[in-house]
Amino acid sequence: MLETLEAADWVSTTTLDTLFLQDAPDVPRTALPKQARAKAELPAADVKALEHARDAIVTFSAVAGEEHPVIWRPGVRRLAAPLSVVQRTDPGLREQVVQQVLQETNEITRSSVTVVPRREINFITDVGNIPVRVRNTLDVDATVTVVLRPDHPRLTVDERTTETVPAGQELDVQVPVRAIGSGDVEVTAQVLTPKGAKINDDSTFQVRVRAGWEEVGTWIAAGLVGLLFLAGIWRTVRRGRSPNRATREDVEEAIVSGVEAQESTPATTGAP
Repeated sequence: MLETLEAADWVSTTTLDTLFLQDAPDVPRTALPKQARAKAELPAADVKALEHARDAIVTFSAVAGEEHPVIWRPGVRRLAAPLSVVQRTDPGLREQVVQQVLQETNEITRSSVTVVPRREINFITDVGNIPVRVRNTLDVDATVTVVLRPDHPRLTVDERTTETVPAGQELDVQVPVRAIGSGDVEVTAQVLTPKGAKINDDSTFQVRVRAGWEEVGTWIAAGLVGLLFLAGIWRTVRRGRSPNRATREDVEEAIVSGVEAQESTPATTGAP
């Protein structure tokens, strides 16, 4: 195309850099007519929602590590479809497509990696771990960070825990905590991407903190075992020797009596 233009007598070719260095020509200009938006244009609210969903799925894909394109590429492709000018032919259908892809993206980013709800937890030691079960429904392994936020300082969290949950499985993530006092504490569990972005809604559960009860329970159990042992010895001593048990004197007396009875019996002889 450039060679054809250069061959024409009425065309003079140059580079873009040369054009940028030139001043704009001073020619009369006419203002553009008033801008009017076509009825088939995609509403600005839908465009913002699609953009927000795109950012969300790209951020969420970090849980897959090096395999993150497996998550964000199909997600971005779905979100770009409603922006096509082809969709202008049927605005009603386009709105349905917008809502559908937004819902699919929301399910991936907020429902693929979740905390399994649980009931109350009894924490009866000063230092230990609280298990948080994480479910991964993705087709790839998900690396997540679990954060616990107690609503009372009687239970403090030592650090965050990062684990890799296998694809399609559940895993108990052990979060180290420390108990300072006793009482009920409401704990909020958050699941984050390795880069610290929040994945889904918080999950809360109750923890019954009984600091030091484990040691107390051990001493109580040891005391009960000791009492049972002493009670057994006391019952054995109190019961003493059975009256039906034969003593050494009884045995000797029985032997002597048997011998005497045998000697006193006359011998019997047969007739010749």
